Amino acid sequence: MQEEIIATEEDVGMRLDKFLCKSLTNFSRNQIQELISVQAVECDGKVIDSPGAKTRLGVYSVNIEAIKQKPSHLEPFEFPLDIIYEDEYLLILNKPAGISVHPGAGNFDKTLANALVYYAKDKLSSLGGEFRPGIVHRLDKDTSGLLIIAKDDETHQRLSEALAEREIKRYYMAVVFGAPELKAGTIKTHIAKQNYDHSKMVVTKATGKEAITHYNVLKTSPDKKFSILECKLDTGRTHQIRVHLDYKGFPLVGDKVYINSKQKYLSKLLQEQKDIVNSFQRQALCAYKLEFIHPILDELMEFEIDFPKDIQELCCQLNLD
Repeated sequence: MQEEIIATEEDVGMRLDKFLCKSLTNFSRNQIQELISVQAVECDGKVIDSPGAKTRLGVYSVNIEAIKQKPSHLEPFEFPLDIIYEDEYLLILNKPAGISVHPGAGNFDKTLANALVYYAKDKLSSLGGEFRPGIVHRLDKDTSGLLIIAKDDETHQRLSEALAEREIKRYYMAVVFGAPELKAGTIKTHIAKQNYDHSKMVVTKATGKEAITHYNVLKTSPDKKFSILECKLDTGRTHQIRVHLDYKGFPLVGDKVYINSKQKYLSKLLQEQKDIVNSFQRQALCAYKLEFIHPILDELMEFEIDFPKDIQELCCQLNLD
């Protein structure tokens, strides 16, 4: 069902989500933002996908059926889980890119949480709530790699405490634009939600939460246009690595959100390189290594995986192999 809303002179310059809330009174602001995020809002035929976009004169068309109603419980989802390790207390999964860890933004039935319910049934921790069973930490939808899943509440509680105390070591591999001058360093900032678009995070001077990322340059292409970094998290803020790397001037290849002045990077590339990076459809980021003490067995647990195939092929194409 399409709703058409005419923006007049008095509406010009208003945040899009606030403008739509005036007319779509049966929807909350969060629901309006969800409609925008799933590209259900157009103005004169052009999709508007930012809640903070400024309203302009024109006719806004909203597909209100695009928003999915949150179900009362998680539906099992048959999905092939790549289980790296399993015992009676926890699971270690290798999450592929393209699947969300838990429900949100209108996606309630095809997430990793739904797949875990299908696989483990009721043998998952309940501490995270019904819609996040066993989930101790998360990865962005288009980031692949290792995740810890708790099977019972005691294991989950102990893992959460270890995470808060920075006792769980999480390492990522990232393919970035450019060649950092320092071969190793620490990025320490505050990160908060962007004022005009709460789906994005931004580095701030003092507000928000402290965020700390350590990095090492593992390889740089002969032409200095691309590098592979290892990033170790001390904290786990939303989009932390993506925000930090963009902030320092070596953003992730494939990141469509956190890459300021994209043209600046593309202008330095050969046409073949432009075609390669433009065709890569996700951020080139993989959570490749985990180290922690087992919360029940008190044993050192170490897990490491290779780059997924798509990032391996990207590295080969960019002379990073």
